[in-house]
Amino acid sequence: MPKTVISSDKGLVQKGGGGLEIESTFGQTNEIKQEGAFYSGQAKVTALVTGSFPLLNGGMVHTVDSTDNAHGVRLPNATAAGQLMIVRNVDSAQDVVIRNEDQTGAILVTLGEGKTALFFSTASGDNWSGSQVD
Repeated sequence: MPKTVISSDKGLVQKGGGGLEIESTFGQTNEIKQEGAFYSGQAKVTALVTGSFPLLNGGMVHTVDSTDNAHGVRLPNATAAGQLMIVRNVDSAQDVVIRNEDQTGAILVTLGEGKTALFFSTASGDNWSGSQVD
């Protein structure tokens, strides 16, 4: 089955691959039933050394792994206030440092082994606030 894409610019389009992709603002009036895992669709990201931290995409949920307590990843700049990002460290022996897109300023969170952090944007740009939650 081809991938179905719904966009504001082109309407309904079929592409190679599979699944459904929405390239537009999405609203709903009734409930949405979710079965199975909910994730950003991105493979696990491996944290790297300072100066080379990988930039996470704009997806909501990210899985990260690390080989050193000082390795990390970067959150992309927010596009507006009220965005949510969830980052899960699946490493059982190493922390993950989470910084802003430019890797400047204070560390947002040092995420412990097997822990999850929630981040909320307060405005567009480098405006994330977050904490480890488990």
